[in-house]
Amino acid sequence: MIVLDTSAAIELLLALPLASEVQRYLEAQNWKIAAPQLLSIEILQVLCRRVQAGYNSIEEG
Repeated sequence: MIVLDTSAAIELLLALPLASEVQRYLEAQNWKIAAPQLLSIEILQVLCRRVQAGYNSIEEG
């Protein structure tokens, strides 16, 4: 089992450059993951910051 952190989750969610590497690693672990209780809140915070900085937009979907 592996602990999924916010940066790895963001890579996967947004298909960023390291997403395939993260996915391969998780697949090697048979997707047996644990996550911090606040992971969803941390992800939302990162997404909000990316939108505010202009990296992503709400319209991109």
